[in-house]
Amino acid sequence: MTTSGQGQQAFPQLDVPVVTSEGMLTPAWHRLFMNSWLKLGGTTSPTPSTVYIQQDASGKVLFYNAGTNALIGPAGTVTSVGFDPGTTGLTIGGSPITTSGTFVLSGTLAVTHGGTGTTTSTGTGSVVLNNSPSLITPNLGTPSVLTLTNATGLPLASGVTGTLAIAHGGTGLTAVGANGTLLQSNGTALSYAAPSTLGFSSKIGNSVVPLVLGSSGSMGNNGALTLSTALPATLGSVYIWLPAGAISGASLAGWYYAIFSTTTLATVYKETYSTGTPVIPVSPTPWVSTGPGAYTQTTSTITTWQMTIPGGSLGVAGAIRIIATWGNSNTANNKVLTATYGTFTFSLLTQSTSLGCGQIIGLSAQGVTGAQCSLLAPGTGTPLLGAVDSTLAQTLALQARLVVASDYLILYAATAELLPGV
Repeated sequence: MTTSGQGQQAFPQLDVPVVTSEGMLTPAWHRLFMNSWLKLGGTTSPTPSTVYIQQDASGKVLFYNAGTNALIGPAGTVTSVGFDPGTTGLTIGGSPITTSGTFVLSGTLAVTHGGTGTTTSTGTGSVVLNNSPSLITPNLGTPSVLTLTNATGLPLASGVTGTLAIAHGGTGLTAVGANGTLLQSNGTALSYAAPSTLGFSSKIGNSVVPLVLGSSGSMGNNGALTLSTALPATLGSVYIWLPAGAISGASLAGWYYAIFSTTTLATVYKETYSTGTPVIPVSPTPWVSTGPGAYTQTTSTITTWQMTIPGGSLGVAGAIRIIATWGNSNTANNKVLTATYGTFTFSLLTQSTSLGCGQIIGLSAQGVTGAQCSLLAPGTGTPLLGAVDSTLAQTLALQARLVVASDYLILYAATAELLPGV
């Protein structure tokens, strides 16, 4: 037997069976009850003879008052039980309970007690915590602060607004410059400028479809052309100058698209050339006409290739350079080539027995906008001077003239460049 407690009589604790197999108290338990006092309540301390015990089916030992057969135990009768939720944020329904009942919790559990503090939710999936969460397609709305230091896959085409500064690899510009301009730096910012203002030469025009000032010939039905003097080669697609009435009785003088099948035979179409860069038509329009027969080529000066030079292009120190390739019939007759800028003839060349020539010609401003000088090829020559107002748009043209109608001249190619003043 053991006892517990300190400073007062403690209730003994036994580790032996309470009753025998016949249901009688074992000697140890008999001595215990004969020598112990049990307080039943109030101030009365009955003698052991007023108490009896019984062991129920579960093995629990029950104490009873021998006089009233009332169960003796440490618990009293509960008359009222209340429940206080404290600071949880919850409310209690059914409190207090006086006999029996159920406590009902409602409300929102506070964050400090393991809740969320809210009654709504958005999205699906797991709860997100504040340490390295993995979010799947979140809609962040319009955050007030967002740092993208480690962000990847940012689409520049649709996900960026504003102007990218030079310090971050951009240009600081919100629009591109005009066609043909270049991006330049002034040491502080970037801007677009014309090549001429930067001191660069620029190609301003060209001609690559042959322009043929052919000999006299004859015209059959539907634009069937036969030249009296054969060209040096079968040229294929060209523009050929024909005098008025050469194609039909009502046809005008001009440059007509034609396709040569031999050095003398070609089919003439209705497409024409007048200025700028000549091009080959995709679907040329045939003539449906009765051929007038023989015609005589003109011996007047004919403008072959021409283009417009915008006003102000030359300035006071600019220049225009032309590179051209010509072919001509090998006869003693003169074939005259000229080049003009407005009314200023800055190049004059006469061909005769050679089969062609190459030209590098041009003009330069003379310190003011109303004075020009021709650019001469290496060797001797006579400079030509002009007085054209270059602040106005002017026509730049290459011209050809046959002295004898049985000859021919061909402008195979030409290129014009603008050389800015520096």
